[in-house]
Amino acid sequence: MSKKIPLILAIISIIIIVLGFVSAKPIGESVINQVTPSSNVTVDGTDVTDIFQIAGVFGGMALSILIIIGSFLLVITIWIIYGITLIIISIIKWINNKNNNKSNNENKVEQ
Repeated sequence: MSKKIPLILAIISIIIIVLGFVSAKPIGESVINQVTPSSNVTVDGTDVTDIFQIAGVFGGMALSILIIIGSFLLVITIWIIYGITLIIISIIKWINNKNNNKSNNENKVEQ
């Protein structure tokens, strides 16, 4: 297997993680700004603006954290697929070597 593949996957992994961190902050702030009311919100005469502001902050933070976790999960998935591919290739090579050894032994017996 080529030595360049792990290096390329490492570079792609770093790019995905950096993009996750870079995009999480503005998306979270956008959610906070969209959910937070600009004027007072009253329900049955009670001001519930603070509750909406808290919900907006928690929602934005949760979305940011989910984006970061998603970027790490994507990187983990890429490396797991690469590992499975290496395992399958090594099994195929092992089976081919085993079959080649059997055919060589049969040829020696026939001679």
